[in-house]
Amino acid sequence: MTKKKELKLHPVFGFLLKLAIAVASFYFIYLELFEKRDIETVFSNISQMISGTDWFLLVLTFLMVFDNWGMEAIKWRGVAGILEPTSLLRSYKAVFSGVTIGMFAPNRIGEFGGKVLWLKPENRAKGVLAAFLTGWAQLLITLTFGAFSLTFFLRGNIDWFSQLPTVSYSILCILALAIPALLIYIYVNISTKWQFLTKIGLPKRFIKWVNFLSVFHPALLASLLLVSLFRYFIFFLQYFILLYVFDTGISFGQLMVLLPVAYVAMSFVPSIFIAEVGVRSSLAIAFLGLVSSNTEGIFAASVVIWAMNIAVPAATGAFFILSHKTRKNKLHD
Repeated sequence: MTKKKELKLHPVFGFLLKLAIAVASFYFIYLELFEKRDIETVFSNISQMISGTDWFLLVLTFLMVFDNWGMEAIKWRGVAGILEPTSLLRSYKAVFSGVTIGMFAPNRIGEFGGKVLWLKPENRAKGVLAAFLTGWAQLLITLTFGAFSLTFFLRGNIDWFSQLPTVSYSILCILALAIPALLIYIYVNISTKWQFLTKIGLPKRFIKWVNFLSVFHPALLASLLLVSLFRYFIFFLQYFILLYVFDTGISFGQLMVLLPVAYVAMSFVPSIFIAEVGVRSSLAIAFLGLVSSNTEGIFAASVVIWAMNIAVPAATGAFFILSHKTRKNKLHD
């Protein structure tokens, strides 16, 4: 009687947990988009800030959201496929669920929780490591472009750097790129670079994780970096279009220098979901405001791209989580 009762209660508790996550995610999105006066003002005046022809560009930018997260879904399919067969549609659901779960941790570091939800229970622990590798690939691309752009940013905005001799400045650029290049080398060769840990008396519970890294061969990890590069370009293009739509006057060249630096700052400055728009908008204005006096347009672009790339996927992921079936025979529906 006791076992039978527990089996009946488990799905109920699982559904209530998913329902709580869904409700909380919608509540956070509502607070961020409608309870803050500044954001509400942006959305109420958005039709006045853009012309009729710009609505096409706004729709185009929104459609690029599926390309943006589609790149992440391709990455997840690549690593999750090592653990179990995973379709692209299921990968999309996993990625969107990750955005939803990520709202409850600083800088959305909890996204892996939503992704591994779509794996079989016995594969979820390893799935966390797989999810970490996809996130690491994106971070490395962000750091590489950020480091390269930072050298131009410092030379153009800091007197000390602008006065450096050409040779000294060239050495600085090489050093700035050497660090992310080294990290990329370690990442691509992670299947072999960590094997030495198995020979230094590492506890057995850790050795199995080091051995698991051996399945991520260099070709796979290099492909994750390439897809991350495509995703970075999509995000960059989205931002450029929105800055054009909101008439900021920022050129493509200026954005190539400033946005990668701002994006690195966005990646490392601690923030929680409820304050994420404010943090991202403030950083965007701090950097992009150096070349444009239209801070309202920069703010509007930051809010809209957050709503498109984060709020909409998070809301969609909430539905996916709520409808997710935990039974094994339903895992690949």
